[in-house]
Amino acid sequence: MGIDDEDSVPLRETAKIEEEQTHEFFVEETEESWKSWIYQFLQDWVYTNVIGFLVVSYWRGTWVLLDIWTCDQPSNASLLAGDSFCFAAVESELDVRFQSAWQTYMMGLILLIVGFAMMWRGWWKSVTVPLRKSILRTLIVYILGFATVNIWHGIWYLLDRWFLSDVGPVTNFWWSTGLGALVCYCLCSGASLLAPPAIFLLDGPEKYPPPLANTIVISYRSIALPAGKAKNDEDPYWLIGLDMLFSFIVLPWGVVAFWRGFWYLMDEYLWGFTDSVEDVRMSILWSYLVGLGFLFLGSEDVVMHIPTETPSRPTLGKIMNFMAGRFRTLILAVGVVNFWRAVWLLWDEYLGQTSAWSAGLSHAIGVICLLFFGCLSCITAPPSTLGVDAIAHPECADEPLFFDVPIPAEALYMLGIGRRPLTISENANTGTNLEEIASDVIQRISLRTAFLRQNAAELEPNDRTCSTCASSLSKRHLLKRQKNQFFRNR
Repeated sequence: MGIDDEDSVPLRETAKIEEEQTHEFFVEETEESWKSWIYQFLQDWVYTNVIGFLVVSYWRGTWVLLDIWTCDQPSNASLLAGDSFCFAAVESELDVRFQSAWQTYMMGLILLIVGFAMMWRGWWKSVTVPLRKSILRTLIVYILGFATVNIWHGIWYLLDRWFLSDVGPVTNFWWSTGLGALVCYCLCSGASLLAPPAIFLLDGPEKYPPPLANTIVISYRSIALPAGKAKNDEDPYWLIGLDMLFSFIVLPWGVVAFWRGFWYLMDEYLWGFTDSVEDVRMSILWSYLVGLGFLFLGSEDVVMHIPTETPSRPTLGKIMNFMAGRFRTLILAVGVVNFWRAVWLLWDEYLGQTSAWSAGLSHAIGVICLLFFGCLSCITAPPSTLGVDAIAHPECADEPLFFDVPIPAEALYMLGIGRRPLTISENANTGTNLEEIASDVIQRISLRTAFLRQNAAELEPNDRTCSTCASSLSKRHLLKRQKNQFFRNR
């Protein structure tokens, strides 16, 4: 054996030891990554369910209060007796129900105008005291949410009175579902069918509010065009008028028609309109399981694995991507309606029936807890907020306060409506290394403390590089945003 061979023995042993250490390191890292991924996955879905429950609780409480105030609905009303939902199955009370529908619909439109005026004029911008500004923004969101419930309440009961009254119930429900979805898709607003826990609007931290009081054209342009090109300052008045008409009057009828029809279909197929309490309660369980299953099928955890790019045929890829996005919307819509039905009937059957105290408690819990979680804006729906069907332009404006299912737990901030984000300009002023920050974010090291600071930095609403809300996301959600077009194809 030569000298070189003798020297190579310890080298080989050293290399072997290093290889074993490297292998052990990667095994440990992989195991830790899987543990972290599972923890994040469960955490996100728990928050998704909790926030969804709170949003439905608010809507259910407000709706029942409207039934009590405008229909004099009894406190022990129930599905089996047919006197819940403003005497839905009591023929002698049809006129009372019809009058209630007009009252709430007109009240909703009035409140909507008030809320839109406050939003469009930006009344909170001139307020310098952070607490007062937060209270004013909370009031605006509450007005828009309350207006939305009133509008839905009115449209739902008017459709019950007017829509295809000469056909059988099941046929009526199917037509309502189909025509409602058709109206929304024809207006490029199929995503407006969705609500929490399929989509989420966060209150902050951000200088600008989430996408509230927007029209179809403005929303579409904000996604399909580069940042800063979505303004309608040069649009003719007739186009602006039509845009507002379809956004705030026509679209809500399509959305409510879909929800009404599909909700009744779930009553038909999961409950069967029998006189058995057990059948009603079993239908609640089935609604929740079906809802959760469809929400998962349409979630980012599943969608991110669907290929959306075809480099050889880009045009075909865009068409397929668009169609897949619309199909995903329907899947999520099925999940959302079932989830809402389960939570709503859970309150009615187990938590005080339709009494005033139960409705008030449901309403209060929803408002207080959602405000605490930083997502009170989730109580809004068309026409207060809407979603459009568009494939995102690579340079379109970011939406840091909008998320798909499941909601990233790390994106939630307590009382977010009163918080302001740390901006890149501030990092530059303080000499902080942005690469170090990005590295820390991926490792989920607490950058949250930066968001808890009040600051006076100015943010550009259409500047994708200015907002750092996305920096609070985990590596799991960052990869979803980077690798899949469905994130913005909504």
